[in-house]
Amino acid sequence: MAVDGEAAEDKRRLLGMRAPMRQPGCSTLPLPVTPLRRGGAVTTASSTKSIPRSGRVRLQPGHSALDWQALSQSHGSRGTFIHGLDASSKWWDYFMVLQHPASVKQLQMGVPTYRIQPPLRVDKMVLESTKENDWCVLKGRVYCITDYLDFHPGGVQILVKNCRGKDATRLFEKYHRWVNLEQVLACCVVGVYVS
Repeated sequence: MAVDGEAAEDKRRLLGMRAPMRQPGCSTLPLPVTPLRRGGAVTTASSTKSIPRSGRVRLQPGHSALDWQALSQSHGSRGTFIHGLDASSKWWDYFMVLQHPASVKQLQMGVPTYRIQPPLRVDKMVLESTKENDWCVLKGRVYCITDYLDFHPGGVQILVKNCRGKDATRLFEKYHRWVNLEQVLACCVVGVYVS
């Protein structure tokens, strides 16, 4: 038995793979092959095929998911992530007609939009009027993603092109269905989308 183990260890050494340590009495299954990194792609010693990286872009320092979470907890909780909600806008009177009286009162008192109950209502006309503020619809809610753009792992351009002023639910479900949207963008909620 020890001869087979030594032969396997010699084979791993020749192929340049690292052999993981195994505790006595653990498993009788063969040890897994540890992948090696070469030039940005993942390869294994038994294969020369490389697995291409995803379409991610290089984020600026301080723009990771953890940085976004910290920023959301410090600044987002104050309602500072909502842009374009301005009483001097051309569409403001129309927007106010859509709202429940209790929502209007909370908005006038300065309550952050994500805390307003019942939530603010946004329709297609208001959504299209706020394109420059990067409002979009995801799963029936309207989000202002202006401050999130630089934190998106796929880059700014893909969000601006596919989400600005649109319902991006289908695309979100296609690429990010495992992401807890309600937690990641909690402080970016403007209200609910009404058709």
